[in-house]
Amino acid sequence: MRKSNLLKLIFVIVASLTVFSSCASAKKLFPIPPIRVAVLPIINKTDEQPFFQELADKRFSDFLKNSNIELVPEKEVMEYLKKSGYDPEKKEFPSKDTLKYLAVMTNADDVIGLSLESITRQPPTPLDVTYKLSAQVGVKIIEYERYKGDVFTYDFKEKGESTNTPYEGASMKKAIIDATNNVMDEALKSYDFSGFSNL
Repeated sequence: MRKSNLLKLIFVIVASLTVFSSCASAKKLFPIPPIRVAVLPIINKTDEQPFFQELADKRFSDFLKNSNIELVPEKEVMEYLKKSGYDPEKKEFPSKDTLKYLAVMTNADDVIGLSLESITRQPPTPLDVTYKLSAQVGVKIIEYERYKGDVFTYDFKEKGESTNTPYEGASMKKAIIDATNNVMDEALKSYDFSGFSNL
């Protein structure tokens, strides 16, 4: 009985390894094509210090580099946004019609965008020996899926803290960086990239 169970277990393991090996070989022979994505210019409604937008820009850029996507050149995106009549000075996401036009003209599967919505600061409470500073950052994202014709927008708010740890001073900048990293972690998870070319 034990011998029979052992043989079954060995068979299952061998079969699993064979399937895994076949899948790996298939991925090498037939790699999943990248999604073509048009990225809207980042909107900053906060008028904050440059370091805040630079941090958000870097997190956004790193995310796009690590994903299985092909970026539409920025110059091309700006050209068709201008032709559509979109005004970036209004600091709002484009309309669905503009997103659709941009996707068609650039042959993009998805159009995505990020808006930096708000930063709020919370000073330390009286008699707080840790001198804890807190900040909350709010962002909004948008995604237009060309082959579904759907537009998705999501709002995110996350807090960050900075405390007077040994040998390091507390600063509101540190709290804002912490909050920005936290909110970007959550926001970037929401992009689906379910374009037709990746099916």
